Amino acid sequence: TWSPRPAAPEGAATSAYFQIGDVAYVLVAETEGEKLVRAAADLARSLR
Repeated sequence: TWSPRPAAPEGAATSAYFQIGDVAYVLVAETEGEKLVRAAADLARSLR
């Protein structure tokens, strides 16, 4: 069976997610949370 596992050690990365229709997107990076949220928002706008 498949079991989800963390993509990075706790505290090493931040994540932001969004959904467009039936597809969910997750961005993971070693950066400040606010920067990643802005990047995710920009990406979401570009995909619509």
